[in-house]
Amino acid sequence: MMRCAPLALALAAWIDLGAALAAPGPARRAPRSADPRASPRSAAAASSSDAEVLDPSYFASVAYDATDEYVPWDLKGRPQPPVRSAFDRGAFGGRGVVLDCGCGAGDNANFLAGRGVAVHGFDLSAGAVAAAEARRDGAFADDIARGGGAATFEVANCRDLSSSRAAAIAEETGGFSTILDSALLHCLSDADAARYVGELGSLAAPGATLFLGCFSDANPDPWTNPRRLSAAHIRGLFNEASGWDVASLETAWYERPRDHTGASSMGAFTLAWWGEITRLDSGSRREQGDSPGTG
Repeated sequence: MMRCAPLALALAAWIDLGAALAAPGPARRAPRSADPRASPRSAAAASSSDAEVLDPSYFASVAYDATDEYVPWDLKGRPQPPVRSAFDRGAFGGRGVVLDCGCGAGDNANFLAGRGVAVHGFDLSAGAVAAAEARRDGAFADDIARGGGAATFEVANCRDLSSSRAAAIAEETGGFSTILDSALLHCLSDADAARYVGELGSLAAPGATLFLGCFSDANPDPWTNPRRLSAAHIRGLFNEASGWDVASLETAWYERPRDHTGASSMGAFTLAWWGEITRLDSGSRREQGDSPGTG
């Protein structure tokens, strides 16, 4: 169908990675990088081309329903393996409401809510938010009721969160102590990424932890979008000048949907970064709207 032409381009980018990244199941692990600063591609090569970035209107238009035959990142009820692993290590417990940035159809947020975590997610797509709410009230409802967590969602733009419900929660609580970005950052242009980091800073409590998952520049060619980011690029965004410190950055595997991968019944896996990034104390904060450099 004509409206799915950008979707077809995104789908091709995911499929073209090929069977080299196929995995027998979510248990597959990537080796930890001894020095994540050492990257197989330079930061400039990995991040300079905004041609790799789809226009935000594409993401806003994804409906997550029958009109979109395939959404190439929608796991339809399963959290990303790195999110599940982080939860198992105690990453999301006991620190107030978790902010889920670019929540998509809500599978990560609803998974966490089913394990007792309160989560607020936002996405640019009204269709994504509708799907997240429907799954919360449907497939995840029993788990959430048993687990005692909660999940709320809103349509909001990561480039300007000043009037969002997320901003109101941050104001009410003194800021989010835990933030999740699972595959949002790599969808943004350099300019939008810088604005987004500034917006996160305005919502984060001092000492907050941002858990970041994004595609790695170690993925083999060919590739067009989403973009692949280098460790140097990530560290350039989240640095002392912008009020952040990258505490750890290691390799991980991000799952792609089972359908259309042609790799295995479990889908395919894409090489990614999984980072734990700390918000510095208030003395290092920038005012909202002050854009950090990308390095």
